[in-house]
Amino acid sequence: MHFVVVERSATVSGGTTYLLLVAEALVRRGHRFTLAAWPGPLSKSFAAVGAALVPTLCWPFNLPQIAWFLRHHPPDAFICGNRARVRHAAVALSRRHGVPCICVLHDPPRPHDRPEDYRRYSAMLSMEGPIRDRVLAGGVPPERVCLAPRPIRTRPLAGRPARGGHVVHLGRLSTQKTESALALVAAVPRLRASMPEVTVSVVGGGGRLQAVASAARAANDACGATVVDVVGETADPLTWIERADVVVAGGYSCMEALYNGRPAIGSGFGWFGPVTQANVEAGTAVHFGDRSSEPVTSDRIVRAIQEVRDDLVAHDASSRFWPRRTWFAHDHSADHAAEILERLAMDPVGAA
Repeated sequence: MHFVVVERSATVSGGTTYLLLVAEALVRRGHRFTLAAWPGPLSKSFAAVGAALVPTLCWPFNLPQIAWFLRHHPPDAFICGNRARVRHAAVALSRRHGVPCICVLHDPPRPHDRPEDYRRYSAMLSMEGPIRDRVLAGGVPPERVCLAPRPIRTRPLAGRPARGGHVVHLGRLSTQKTESALALVAAVPRLRASMPEVTVSVVGGGGRLQAVASAARAANDACGATVVDVVGETADPLTWIERADVVVAGGYSCMEALYNGRPAIGSGFGWFGPVTQANVEAGTAVHFGDRSSEPVTSDRIVRAIQEVRDDLVAHDASSRFWPRRTWFAHDHSADHAAEILERLAMDPVGAA
């Protein structure tokens, strides 16, 4: 089958990471995968896994660009996210070609979304139970919405954490989400007072990158040494997870760290805190801070990092913060996600 994805751009985000993982799995399973989007940092990554790339403008100017490509490469199914402009293009093209359109719900419906908009899709794939519940509350038939676990990147990581010395903050440095990175950077002088060995890497790109870099320079000046390194955007977060002793992140990045065996502190748009087996389900429900109303503060980050470090020093591999994949009850493999898309493309209502 030929899966065509209509996306805004190939930037680094939870949505494009999902698409990259399923692209690799679908191509490996013998399918074709095309990404129609404005080029971005992940464009090369999509090409590397065998996906075709169609550079496009925004809606509605992307329609003739994608239509020209599809004249020579007929689609079997369209995939889109729940951002209004990309989903309009995907629905219009799916109707023109008479094939299913699958909407992948990474975020809850927005206030301006109308229930009838969601009824236009052949099927919807929700990454989280609360998102599915919000869509169903809007009047969408249950048979149209499939709940599936979010795929997570994995690879064997070298070594084991050195008990809290290197803290890596992962996440977009957008206007709201930057508060987590800024709170961590502001906490560095206090952390150094009790943990002289601590160093911090801030990994992520966005409009507030320079603000974080400026705060990092101030923190380094206060410490009299280069303690904070602002790395910027990366297409390979697993390399930074591998280097981390503790990861501070919200949403998908936090899940990725935990699934790959690194202690993590949930901190994104809001605060969750250190993750253990006892609270991992509660963390999943609030997307490890990204859907939490609790504010992120430097005090909370200092206490959380010290708590995790002290427990790792005292208990090593038996620490309650040492994550294992058995904490997660569902199959988060990319192949499982690809199988679900295959079923939805062949029988949208029956598979859901």
